[in-house]
Amino acid sequence: MKKIILSICILASAVQLANAQSSTQKKADKLFGKARYVQAAELYEKEVNENKSLDLLEKLGDCYYYNGKMNNAAKYYAQALELYPEQVDAEHLHRYAMSLKGNKDYSKADKIMQKYNAKVGRVKTAPNTLAYFTELEKKERRPFIVTNSSISTKDSEWGAAFNANQIIFASSREGDSSKKKYKWNNENYLDLFIAEVDEEGDATGATPFSKEINSSAHEGGVTFSGDGNTIYFTRNVKPKNRKGDKISHLKIFKSTKVGGTWTEPIEVSFNQEGYSTAHPALNKNNTKLYFASDMPGTEGGFDIFVVDINKDGSFGEPKNVGPNVNTENREQFPFVSDENNLYFSSDGRMTLGGLDVFVSKIEGNSYSKAQNLGNVINSNKDDFGFIYDEGTEKGFLSSNRDGGQGSDDIYRVDRKQIYFVEGVAQDSKTGELLPGAEVVMFDNTGKVITKTIVGKDGAFSFEIQPTSDYKLTGELLTYDPSTVEFSTGKKGNIEQNVILKLTPVVPDPVLVTKPIYFEFDKAILVDDSKTELDRIINFMKEHPTFRIEVASYTDNRGTDAYNMSLSARRANSVKEYFVEQGIEEGRLVSVGYGETKPVEDCKKCTDEQHAKNRRSEFTLIK
Repeated sequence: MKKIILSICILASAVQLANAQSSTQKKADKLFGKARYVQAAELYEKEVNENKSLDLLEKLGDCYYYNGKMNNAAKYYAQALELYPEQVDAEHLHRYAMSLKGNKDYSKADKIMQKYNAKVGRVKTAPNTLAYFTELEKKERRPFIVTNSSISTKDSEWGAAFNANQIIFASSREGDSSKKKYKWNNENYLDLFIAEVDEEGDATGATPFSKEINSSAHEGGVTFSGDGNTIYFTRNVKPKNRKGDKISHLKIFKSTKVGGTWTEPIEVSFNQEGYSTAHPALNKNNTKLYFASDMPGTEGGFDIFVVDINKDGSFGEPKNVGPNVNTENREQFPFVSDENNLYFSSDGRMTLGGLDVFVSKIEGNSYSKAQNLGNVINSNKDDFGFIYDEGTEKGFLSSNRDGGQGSDDIYRVDRKQIYFVEGVAQDSKTGELLPGAEVVMFDNTGKVITKTIVGKDGAFSFEIQPTSDYKLTGELLTYDPSTVEFSTGKKGNIEQNVILKLTPVVPDPVLVTKPIYFEFDKAILVDDSKTELDRIINFMKEHPTFRIEVASYTDNRGTDAYNMSLSARRANSVKEYFVEQGIEEGRLVSVGYGETKPVEDCKKCTDEQHAKNRRSEFTLIK
């Protein structure tokens, strides 16, 4: 049902057929032009076997796309691209890609997005969708939890708004107003409903909202002032010139509560004839109203705008919030949290499919670059109408994802509490980070819970539980182990990072000799290196109290894990050579440091620079 709000002002394609159209297609085109997509699709289906024009295929795909039937939409977009590879426009390439994502065909969707990028003049490669979200998931420390709410039914429910301990939302279920069918999708017209929010964050007991607000038209997309006495909401309005414009547009209305009754709703002053304004959202201080619109000044189809609310209740000039939020496609359903985070939905950035929820930080009149909220909040279908209280960490989400009760449903949103202890391993004397150190965490019985080998940043991070006791140990060859014990409180957090300080076994190691080098991706000693090794071996035979540390490195090609392994093999090759030449194994320490300590610190190294980094160095220890 939210497609009404998403695309209600989209007109029929401007592509004209060169040949005469059949009476059936003419009738279908007329229905399409009136946004009666279910009826139009039925007629187009009768024609498509005989007429596979680009115009018909795209319109038929659009009929299914606007009603969320992505499998059928993808079928006809695919035929259009196959038959007219150069003529399909960017807009339909984008819809085709979104349809494929809606069917979880991400590999093909990424290829179509590459075609889309080329069509709109972008030279960059389209990102791999699944790889992008896998990496995003790794960075998420406190994931969201999304569950069905009790107010969802077989009908459409979407667009919840907070109002004290209640939410108000749109639904096509039976309400107080006339319930004729809407020809777009053959569902009831939308009314507003109200429900109580319990202590667990669920919404129950939905009843129709005020009769002064609900009408025979669609109502949806609503926001309330902090005192609950002012409401802004969206209603579809028939065009004044029915001959020139046959599509209804969305307008924002305002009403105030007087003596417990809502006044007659009036249009806000910044509505524009022939364009839509929708999805109002007030900021915490009720001084700014955010909304979505296709009015002049957009980056694309729909953009997020903001307008100042003056002290006398009048409005300033609407302003586009800019390219960190808006794209050439759709941005809609804004919501502003008490912590000045702008949440909104978009299909113009990297998404799992359809609309995804994003967040941008509001800083004065600026907006940070939008970030995707990840693959729990978002799905391969449309995800929108996200509202969230960062204080209670509870909220609601609208989605037509699989597993719901109806076409659109309202879901509860909570945040999973996951706690971590974090820290670094460093040299107790120099403060130098110690890549390659092993950090182990034990529970209060001495049982190993988890362990890790720290990378070049020396950092570690472990998940912990509230009200628990733990012990951390850090170990590295040529260093004495370090131990730290700590306890967690009810919230599970550690007040400050844990620093594992490891003390060198020998206070003042003497660095001698020059390094030896290795061929690319090999751990075999070359003949030239043995001259230097033999010199060290002779010294050690003459001075039996000395020990030696072999530190081996790689260049920066390859992954961190592979380079750690390769450097360890190189160090071991040197160690084996020493043993073969009569040096006791107990006098030898071999350590691989991967690419962590380059001699030539370069990102795009020359072959000569790479060669200098593929080395083993030696430290004699008294």
